[in-house]
Amino acid sequence: MLSNGRDISLRLQQSFDPLYYQGLYEELCYAYGSELGSDIQTVAGRVPIYPDIRAQWVESGSTRKILTTSYMAVSRYISSEPCPSDFEGLDPILTQVRQEFWRSRYRGDLDSTGHWSREVADTWHEGDVLGVGCIRVGLTTDRRSGLQKVTVRHSPILQTLWDCHEKNPYRSKYVAFATLMSPEEASAIYGEQRVKPFIQTLGNYGTGTGYQVVRIWEYFDVGIGRCKPTKATFIGDISGDPIKVEPNPFGILPCSWYINFLPDHCKRPIGRIAMQRPSQDAINDVMHYLRKNFQSGQGIDIVDTNSLSEEGLEQWRSGDPDAIIETDKALDTPPILRVPGRAVPQGVLEYLAEVTKEFNSTSNFSELDRGALLNSKRTATEIATLQNALNLNTSLTTKNTLEYLETLMRVVYEIAKQWDRAPVTVKIDGRSLKLNDPSEPISQLHKYLEQEARIVLSSDVVTAEDDRLKRMEAQQTLMQLLPLVGQSIDPEWFVRQLLEAAGVKDIDAAIQQTQQGQTVGQMPGQEQMQAPLPGSTTNPLLQQQSGYQAA
Repeated sequence: MLSNGRDISLRLQQSFDPLYYQGLYEELCYAYGSELGSDIQTVAGRVPIYPDIRAQWVESGSTRKILTTSYMAVSRYISSEPCPSDFEGLDPILTQVRQEFWRSRYRGDLDSTGHWSREVADTWHEGDVLGVGCIRVGLTTDRRSGLQKVTVRHSPILQTLWDCHEKNPYRSKYVAFATLMSPEEASAIYGEQRVKPFIQTLGNYGTGTGYQVVRIWEYFDVGIGRCKPTKATFIGDISGDPIKVEPNPFGILPCSWYINFLPDHCKRPIGRIAMQRPSQDAINDVMHYLRKNFQSGQGIDIVDTNSLSEEGLEQWRSGDPDAIIETDKALDTPPILRVPGRAVPQGVLEYLAEVTKEFNSTSNFSELDRGALLNSKRTATEIATLQNALNLNTSLTTKNTLEYLETLMRVVYEIAKQWDRAPVTVKIDGRSLKLNDPSEPISQLHKYLEQEARIVLSSDVVTAEDDRLKRMEAQQTLMQLLPLVGQSIDPEWFVRQLLEAAGVKDIDAAIQQTQQGQTVGQMPGQEQMQAPLPGSTTNPLLQQQSGYQAA
């Protein structure tokens, strides 16, 4: 038995909290310096289409630290290409096949559907600044073969609903995604008569005509109560009956989440904008005061014209800074008295320093991270200590990022195992292996994904640059000890420390191979690479396509 359409509609209406979603939209407008849309209407149970945000000019002197910091955060945590580091208990050959399949789909190799990196980064960024981001996993048609393959797409959180009974989206039993389609595309899929009543016109910057869209809602659950996993499709809005209710073909929720912070007794996660906004407001107040002070606080000159000759008075009026103004009279006071402008109180500058520190602590980025030079009397040790303290605060972000990516990978592999049939060529040890070859049943992807194995994702994916710098520092320190090796320092200890600093994981194997005189060009674990792949004990596909011989 599947979930009832009316139950699904009520479920989704209860999941939409107008104040929460309106608050998220206002936070985005604030961060980007945009005005709030005046045409937003939040009717109970109905999800509005929030107008696109347009970044606008702001008053000179105002800062957009939240925006620039979020850009830096994306560069630090999600700019590298993620890939599973290992699969626990899985044969090395199968591990490589799964890794290369992921890389090929992630990069969109030889297909114009594009790279996944933008979708992955957009989801992470939205979750970081708003508290929660969602990336959807589904299927698309491969444009070369015409067959289905797995793909991902960022689902804007303002158009995503999840279980209202769960604070943590990962525990949600259902999710619904809204997609905006052109009327032509929607009519081709769902029928013109169904689509026509739900065509909406949205604003278009620079023109008065706007453009037409149809919103499609797709709902998935994992089985609620005694019902089996269900999928439902709505056209227009969620307050009516779905046009179709069917079994959930995936059996799971086809998505992953990036969650920033789940405070105690809060219904929803919160993001950086909520934590950084007070500090940015305070910084902008100080910058506004300083700007006004500079504009209105210029000094003035009081001139005794009777004390200056005509030539001297003309020199002063010309503003020549190198002019020497002479006078024939003996004066008790200078003929020109400079009255300086209003000085900025020292307390204002101290206040600016304090709120800037507060902003840095909530953003986990210091002025050094922003490329700014420190104008202070702190020693290098003090600066390094402060920087390390900020770096320690990044551990939770690293954990959240790894959880997001690992969940995404599990969902991608699960859906690919069931539905991905588009051919893909992977490289194993420099040799080509074609998966999903229609002429080779043994090459079907599901045969390589059947065995259960936990995904291992190394933190290097997130902290690669930081780790590289730390390893370089460690190597430089060790190289200073090189003259003492063999004298007062044990050579084996030194080699182990150097290999560890270089990032070598299996240090014992590396030292052992050196002792055995391994020839140059011989690959470690080469015998394991000759292990048969699934589908046959001798694996003719492996021999035919890759030149491997069965073990």
